[in-house]
Amino acid sequence: MEPLLDPTFRNYDAEQAADYALHRGSYAPQIIQEVISRHATRGGAFDVLLDVGCGTGNATRHLASYFERAVGCDAGAEMVAQAVRIGGRSKGERAIGYHVLDAESLDRAAVITPGSVDLLTAAMSVCDVPAASPLDLMS
Repeated sequence: MEPLLDPTFRNYDAEQAADYALHRGSYAPQIIQEVISRHATRGGAFDVLLDVGCGTGNATRHLASYFERAVGCDAGAEMVAQAVRIGGRSKGERAIGYHVLDAESLDRAAVITPGSVDLLTAAMSVCDVPAASPLDLMS
């Protein structure tokens, strides 16, 4: 019997992270469009995107094309390393900034300025974020 993989992906090795990136996919274009449309309808700005628990950056890359700057963070070092290898650019043609960082540490990190985030996404990682989350970073 094969050992179970780490359910939070924090301890994935490089091969597991690459396999995840290859097979995980992203969200359907309709979901991305719905998120962007609701954000715009509510008067949201499109300067800074923060994707918490970005994993290998699949959703981050799709959302980044609407923002001047995009940041993805994840607690899994190999997941972030894979995201960096794949790359991606924002609407403003800036490289997406990927960082090894858990959600609980965002308020103490220099990765993002408090109050500067226009859209914060957590997608499927939301179940791993405690009640006191990084939502206070949103403007």
